[in-house]
Amino acid sequence: MKHFYFISIFYLLLAISLPSHAQENNTLSGDTLPSMEFEQMEPEEPKKKKKVKKKVFYGLKCKRGFTKKGQGKRMTIESFYFLKKYKEPNPYIKEIYVYDVRKQQVLKVTEIKKKEAPFYKILHGPYKKIVQGEVVEQGIFYIGTKHGRWEKFATKRTDEFNGEEISYSTLIDKEKYYRGWPKESKITFYDPASTKIKEVIPMEHGQLHGDYYLFKENGDILAQGKYIDGKKVGLWIEYHKDKNQKLRETKYPASPYAEEQFEPFVLTEWDEKGQLKISRGEVVEPGKKAADPLKERYKRNKRK
Repeated sequence: MKHFYFISIFYLLLAISLPSHAQENNTLSGDTLPSMEFEQMEPEEPKKKKKVKKKVFYGLKCKRGFTKKGQGKRMTIESFYFLKKYKEPNPYIKEIYVYDVRKQQVLKVTEIKKKEAPFYKILHGPYKKIVQGEVVEQGIFYIGTKHGRWEKFATKRTDEFNGEEISYSTLIDKEKYYRGWPKESKITFYDPASTKIKEVIPMEHGQLHGDYYLFKENGDILAQGKYIDGKKVGLWIEYHKDKNQKLRETKYPASPYAEEQFEPFVLTEWDEKGQLKISRGEVVEPGKKAADPLKERYKRNKRK
């Protein structure tokens, strides 16, 4: 402590004895004192998080809508979004989903006529259907067509587990779409730019499954039908190549798992002039009209 005290006094006396100009220049025995200068740092502004725009899906502005049916436990609610501005759906897609402002219902239509367009709101964005308080179907729409993953659920079930009742919903079906087509579909085109669709072969899990379409170059349907697990089912329709008129309807079994053997047959066929050649699976004689089975049944009942 004594040494420190004497050294401090020595430097104090030395500083007093220095010339005034040396003090002004901040010099000590010819050595320059270090300069203590700091750059003034401006505080960084926190990065603003990008706000996710509400009611905007795939870059298109939407409005939200609801429908309600029934009361109490039987109530069915549909929650959906629709485009603020009308946009024409893909003309090749034959399942278009809209909200009809007159009926206040969500509808599935095959086409939108000009006179109907003002009353149809094109569904676009998340969709959910709720029955008795439970979600039974949910998915996404893209300009009126199914898109992404779609799921269907069974009604709520209650089981007992370890002495406790547990309620749950069971997933019964799921499908994946891309703007209206099954996601695995094989699509061919007439043009290199891939704007004119020629054929849509529906595929799911590596086999034929879903709606099949064959188009003319102008976009009209040439043939359509449905596959289930690799087999044709239901009614398949063919059209004349030169005009938008039916050529033939062929009937296939309603299910590929039917126990009884079902031989496909031509249900109805027309000639180029639109005259029936085959009706209800029977050949129509030239110059005669095809019999209407409902009228024939009515006549037989009346006779009795």
